[in-house]
Amino acid sequence: MYSQTDDQVEAEKSYRQAIKLDAKFGPAYANLADLYRIQGLDQFADKVLRDGIAKLPENATLHHALGLLQARSQHMDMALGSLQKAAELQPDAARYTYVYGVALNSTGDTTGALRVLEQGFANHPGDQEIIFMIASINRDLGQNDQALVWAHKLLAINPADQNATKFIEMLGNPKSKPN
Repeated sequence: MYSQTDDQVEAEKSYRQAIKLDAKFGPAYANLADLYRIQGLDQFADKVLRDGIAKLPENATLHHALGLLQARSQHMDMALGSLQKAAELQPDAARYTYVYGVALNSTGDTTGALRVLEQGFANHPGDQEIIFMIASINRDLGQNDQALVWAHKLLAINPADQNATKFIEMLGNPKSKPN
């Protein structure tokens, strides 16, 4: 409630009290770290997330939040480790797989990104973000035939998807549908 009413002082007190009452309540760590991030206090956010992970090492949300914080701070090696851990801990969370794949791609590891994202697609065949990212990476690699295959998967999920239609047109093959 305090966060929603922008009372950051009371929000911080409440999150700290929640952690004191139940040191194994992951959302309190994640929310407190997010409050610090919003205030530009990344060093405090980092400490809170690490404290939470020390108490809840299997909490994918905390690893994911730490990875995002590390990426924003340009600590990509650490970010990749944290994002990978989150994706491994919670493979049913398509978002964690997607973000890890995007991070790999942003560091130049397109092979690793495609491997992660294609596994993510196998686990989440309807996730449009994963599919679009695979199509985009293939396009960026000059593999337009593969990019078209993936773009058509997007249209199969949602025939009204204008972004997929534009993507296909951009690749120069609006009519044909690859197998």
